[in-house]
Parts: sequence; structure tokens; C-alpha cells
Amino acid sequence: MVNGYYTIREVAQKLQVTDETVRRWVRQRKLEASKVRSKGFREVWGVAPLVLEEFMEHDDLK
Repeated sequence: MVNGYYTIREVAQKLQVTDETVRRWVRQRKLEASKVRSKGFREVWGVAPLVLEEFMEHDDLK
């Protein structure tokens, strides 16, 4: 977790899919993600825990 958000890799592991699948869902706006500052000035995509929970409840989105 980075600043309270799941990374793309963590989401992929939880959903048992590839990182690329999660990135595709983000691009398609099926899964909401935000840029989150990690170490220094580096930013990564992050998914809020509540957003992930809601996504997981709606299997038809996969």
C-alpha cells in the first residue's frame, strides 16, 4: 500500500489477474484509480480500498 492506496500490482494479486488487466480496467474506466505520490517525487497509480471493495462486489465489471 502507498499512502493508503493499493498499487496496481496489489490489486492484481487480490483479484488474481495480471497487472496489465488492472491497467486496462483503469484505462477503460471500469476501475477508478488515482495518481499517488510514493517515495520522493515518484507517482504511481493507486486504488482506494473502498473503490476496490465496491469493484469486487460487482463481478459483471470484470
